[in-house]
Amino acid sequence: MTSILALFISTFVRFFFLLTPFFIISVFLALTVDCNEMTKKAFSNKSHRGS
Repeated sequence: MTSILALFISTFVRFFFLLTPFFIISVFLALTVDCNEMTKKAFSNKSHRGS
């Protein structure tokens, strides 16, 4: 039973970190669909710095 739980957690964590970048990109594109290029770059730079 413990090995099944460990396998599940390990697989879940791997898929989570594998799919997170694609989710973040899709959210960024959806939120900035009406923005111009300069606003997108400013938002991207601001979120990249963490400020």
